[in-house]
Amino acid sequence: MRSRSTILNHAGGVKRMASNPDTVIPEINNLSIYTELVDGDYGHLGYPDFPKDKDIGGPFFLRGRKEVWQPVYVGRINRPGAPLKETYEGWMTPPTIGGALGFVGGKLADPTSWGATAYRRMRPDLPSFNGLNALYELKDVPEMLRQRFKPILQDVGNAFLSWKFGWDALRSDCQNLVKTQMSAQKRLAQLIRDNGRPVRRRIMLEDTVLAHPYDNVKTYPVAGMVPVLESQFYGGAEAIHNLFDYRRTWASAQFRYWLPEGPRDIVWTRRMLANIFGLNLTPDMVYKAIPWSWLVDWFTNAGDVISNMSGGMAGRLAADRYYLMQERGAQYTLQSTQTFFRDDGHDTKFTVTGTNFANWYHKVRMRGDPFGLNTSPNQLSGMQLAILGALGLSRL
Repeated sequence: MRSRSTILNHAGGVKRMASNPDTVIPEINNLSIYTELVDGDYGHLGYPDFPKDKDIGGPFFLRGRKEVWQPVYVGRINRPGAPLKETYEGWMTPPTIGGALGFVGGKLADPTSWGATAYRRMRPDLPSFNGLNALYELKDVPEMLRQRFKPILQDVGNAFLSWKFGWDALRSDCQNLVKTQMSAQKRLAQLIRDNGRPVRRRIMLEDTVLAHPYDNVKTYPVAGMVPVLESQFYGGAEAIHNLFDYRRTWASAQFRYWLPEGPRDIVWTRRMLANIFGLNLTPDMVYKAIPWSWLVDWFTNAGDVISNMSGGMAGRLAADRYYLMQERGAQYTLQSTQTFFRDDGHDTKFTVTGTNFANWYHKVRMRGDPFGLNTSPNQLSGMQLAILGALGLSRL
């Protein structure tokens, strides 16, 4: 394990007391960065000119923290009522944020569960339209029409489900069919052009805020600035805290595919166009036609695994390299406003404001697995919860 630490300081100040030597504070913190490379501390073949056709990457795990302080010049401040005249002149900063340092203790980032989903979304050989599934679902149109003319208030649950899985799905299929019809020839030309060549894909899977433990939380400390002086130097302070956790997950891969063999005549072209429109039966399409398979996919990645096992438009598909990356961390902002007494003979009050920003994080890279079964990493959305509620209501 390799670690690195960087600390940058700013000029401090001088504390003076009558008939005593001056106390010099030469430096205060301005920037602190600390990182630990837990995994991946080794060289890579060919660096920096990596070979084009070799997968030379490996696991990587970096954890660290970064804290930035905003220095504030306070001039000369006074300690009223002190038996010996005491002053401080110079710079001050908000205090160090130490409450969330434990975050970097464990390996919390883990993109494993996204393996099959990311692979399916990046595949360059997926059909542009699921034609067979769309044709199969047309069997529900007569019931949709009967539901359309029922009083909605008499059957709210079924009416909502009919709209979501009936009319809304039908509208989406019609739009996708028109788009595929307009772009089918262009998609076929692109497939022929990239046949056997490396095709790179990169996708952002999630970029989300996980929680808001502190959102504009106010506290009232005695000393809202450092260096810490005697309490009489301070005339009151207010601190505003903002803390949130975040997670970003993305994937990158390089694919190669080979289209079916044979003379590229009119028969071959029609077969490829049928693939683009999703008119050739695959295990993936059979799975989608099974009742309640959509609900299974809310909680597992079974549909993605089956799709990855199914053949796409190409005869063969392989990933030269496939990696999952995730960054998980916490960002903390502390805005401190401090009241001081100006050394002007009248102990005039004035305020200064400074900000402290901190970031704790884990960064992980790992090889992706397109066939790993996992439960879904996402929580149910509001729409999904509404659908579950409507399913229960329709049974009452």
